[in-house]
Amino acid sequence: NLARALAADPQIILCDEVTSALDTVVGAAILELMAELRRELGIATMFISHDISTVRAICDDILVLYSGTMVETGPRTAFATAPFHPYTNLLIGSVPEMRAGWLEESHAGAAPPPIGAAGDHPDLCRFLPRCAARVDGLCNITPPPRHGLDKGSAGVSRILCHHGDESLIAS
Repeated sequence: NLARALAADPQIILCDEVTSALDTVVGAAILELMAELRRELGIATMFISHDISTVRAICDDILVLYSGTMVETGPRTAFATAPFHPYTNLLIGSVPEMRAGWLEESHAGAAPPPIGAAGDHPDLCRFLPRCAARVDGLCNITPPPRHGLDKGSAGVSRILCHHGDESLIAS
């Protein structure tokens, strides 16, 4: 597929879950090949994946979508340290760790806090039903603002959320 795409002399290649069904060694080889193509041919790549660890390793800028809505965006460095949008945090925490007790500590399957009925506003947060940081009387009534999360020397990411730096670190 990659050879076929390169035959058209593209300026950009869309890579949708290119490593998801591959073993670690083959996946790493594909990622190295993509990096080499970027360097040698000047081809831009858009890498689509649920594996945010891989995305952080190979992308310059990251955009996190939930149900088609951008919930967080920023430079790769801003995704190295918390705080994160609650969905980005969930993505990062969903990568299994090879150590005893990881699943219990990850709060897998933990129910989000109870919340009243959502208002009839089309711009409410799409992540609201699954969000562990949601606030009754705010998140279910008022559309979230887009604002920056300052991560010091790591940069600034922009999120779509009512929470700021301090409240996301605490949640």
